[in-house]
Amino acid sequence: MSQKRPGLLRPLHVREGATYTCFGDGICCSDLHALGPVSREERKRLAMVHPGVTGYDALAGAHVLAVRLDGTCPFLREDQLCALHEPMGGLLKPKSCHRFPLGVTATPAGGRVVVEHRCSCLNVGVGEPLTVERAEPQLTVGVRLRPSHGVGDRMRLSKRRTVGFKRYREEEQRLLDALASAVPLEEAIDREPFPKLDGREWSEIADWLDRGGGDSRFHDALRLVGGLLRHRFSGVRLSKLERPWKLGFERATARSEARPVRDVYAAWFADHVWSLFWTPHATFEQMRRDLATRYALARDLEPRLRRLGARADVAAAEAVLVVDLATSSERWHAVVEAMLE
Repeated sequence: MSQKRPGLLRPLHVREGATYTCFGDGICCSDLHALGPVSREERKRLAMVHPGVTGYDALAGAHVLAVRLDGTCPFLREDQLCALHEPMGGLLKPKSCHRFPLGVTATPAGGRVVVEHRCSCLNVGVGEPLTVERAEPQLTVGVRLRPSHGVGDRMRLSKRRTVGFKRYREEEQRLLDALASAVPLEEAIDREPFPKLDGREWSEIADWLDRGGGDSRFHDALRLVGGLLRHRFSGVRLSKLERPWKLGFERATARSEARPVRDVYAAWFADHVWSLFWTPHATFEQMRRDLATRYALARDLEPRLRRLGARADVAAAEAVLVVDLATSSERWHAVVEAMLE
């Protein structure tokens, strides 16, 4: 879609109620996702310290840090701190690592500071309130402020309705207010999960998600969500639950106090809406149906994790991590595009 006005990066804005503190659980420093991108200059510097530590990842379409056999970053220390964070003023640490899980979405009203929930530090316990003053240094380490994503002044509420950004903000705020209220999340989202798909059936999506295999934690999440879909739509029993991120969540449990389960999910949804990362492949209406579907999948997984001994809010947090990983994939984006309105 053509956009008459490009997004702006300033002033910076933070979602009301957003929180984030790095507690050093170590989960994000693993093959939950590609550890990168790593620029050419960064690769040169890293090669002086650890030859062969980077490589090209075809799935990510970029050079990334290679991982150990256990799937963790080669620079993750036993104390779960980064070996590159301090030396040389952090010069060796890739900029993508400095920024994660923060990002910036450029909009006609300025830059939105966004957070991604592929991190137990966001999903377990409550961090400090996120402010522009706290976020900006992390977002601009060694570089000027650069967008992770951007939108113009035309927003698709549905396939048949496009509005200006100011009008869109009114619709968005109503949803954010509902998520921040005490109403049940199903009522706040106000959409049914698993809507009809254009040219596909939900019973087929499970195999499609797992196409191509892979042995990373990201692929573990795809397989697990595929298993949840098979059980729901085909009655196939879910195989034994594997938790490759278990140690990280045990560390998160030990350093945190329990929080309401609803808050875990509400923060995930609010940050997803605010990020606008969904705009290339979904209308606002499709995004809401996607939220309802994500919630249904996470609530299917949550009791299984509780039966394995996870605290209620930690089970919800781990379910968020799994579902967010799977639904951040290009394969899932195609599913959302196919959701009928």
